[in-house]
Amino acid sequence: MSEMQALDCVVFETPTAALPMSGVFERGVFRLPLRVFFEDTDFTGVVYHANYIKFAERGRTESLRFLNLVENGGNGSIHQVLKEQFGLFFAVKDCSLSFESPARVDELLEVRTRLKPARGATLDFEQKIMRGDELLTSVELRVVLLREKDGGLARPPRELKSRLEALWQ
Repeated sequence: MSEMQALDCVVFETPTAALPMSGVFERGVFRLPLRVFFEDTDFTGVVYHANYIKFAERGRTESLRFLNLVENGGNGSIHQVLKEQFGLFFAVKDCSLSFESPARVDELLEVRTRLKPARGATLDFEQKIMRGDELLTSVELRVVLLREKDGGLARPPRELKSRLEALWQ
């Protein structure tokens, strides 16, 4: 069974409609509810294909907020803190999407995000965009950590790696 199939088998206790809008970790998966707005759709009321990438980005970014790198509930973004504290930034290396079924305006969706164990300078995310129990889109994404000073690859600092591992266990 692939790791992506393993994510399919997770049974969650909290229904999507009851999730906090900031999302929640449950059983090693970050779950973020989102509503499809008219601006997300094409002229037929179906979500425009490129917007699934935006939905996935929201899931990853919100999940990384739980690293608690922003002190005292500050309003700095995880990307800003990563740059300021560690001199690092994320860059997308690979992204693969598989479309199964369309989402439509005003539907309540859920972005499920799981991080595979970090290897070297890479972080591999598996994401599923769901409508209830129905899979709409699968996303596999690899990001690399780069040093701000020279753009070279960088392993996650120990503090960052330990926080990542603690969240996704």
